[in-house]
Amino acid sequence: MVQNRKNGGGQPYNPAPYGIYPPPPGGWGYPLPPRGGKKGIRTVLLLLFILSFFTLYLALALAATSTSNTNTMVENMWMFFLPLPIPLASLILGIIYKRKGYKATKNIVVGIIFTVLLVLYGSFSFVFSDMYSHDFSYVDRISTKIGFDLPDKGDIATQDWTTGVQTAPNPDTVRYLASSDITFADKAEISAFNAEILKSEQWLTTVNTTLIGLVPSLYSYLPASTQYDTFMIYNTDLKTYNTMPERSGTYKYIFIAYNSVEGTMKVGEYSLAVHV
Repeated sequence: MVQNRKNGGGQPYNPAPYGIYPPPPGGWGYPLPPRGGKKGIRTVLLLLFILSFFTLYLALALAATSTSNTNTMVENMWMFFLPLPIPLASLILGIIYKRKGYKATKNIVVGIIFTVLLVLYGSFSFVFSDMYSHDFSYVDRISTKIGFDLPDKGDIATQDWTTGVQTAPNPDTVRYLASSDITFADKAEISAFNAEILKSEQWLTTVNTTLIGLVPSLYSYLPASTQYDTFMIYNTDLKTYNTMPERSGTYKYIFIAYNSVEGTMKVGEYSLAVHV
């Protein structure tokens, strides 16, 4: 190529006629694009392509670290929208630069896949928002039902199982009504509550093999775990504590698992078909 200067210099000038070589962008007689420009674009496209694969892991980490005993994972799924600009940029730039002759098909494909996945998972927080409640008055209602005072201050996340249709594991035998995770906040109340439990016969420190049959699979693993140390199985129909009914039938129960050290509690309401 002849190194001329056009209009006083500044950019290489290519005077080659049409038909000898393919014309550069803009045709013969125009300044050639900077040599580093294409390399920079390819680098950006490659980075967006690679980073898109990590967006799901990043979103999952963000949601998991914000999840607590009373702040559910589903409610934090909106955080899947936070890394969305990465695959979206891969998609948009892929379309733009593919039209300019760059090999950017992979950016388009990956951008579409991860944009759809992030939007799908992120929407869970809004689709299932009506399933969860943080109304602490639920604790007062449980306290009234079981006839035992519970602490008044804390945080709660209650899942309403009555919405939708329950298909698993055995809806003919057990039907879940509500499930709550509670964290009591007042240390003085927790201490007083623990003292009342020690004086009461309504609470258990272990659940024997007979009574575990009154606890459905959603909660049956809790007595064997180290997460909780105090339990109650209350039959709301017969108003009995921690006992098998004398007759077979379908009864409503409240199961409570409590951690006396951390002041956390799991409450489950359900109906259960019992065969004696």
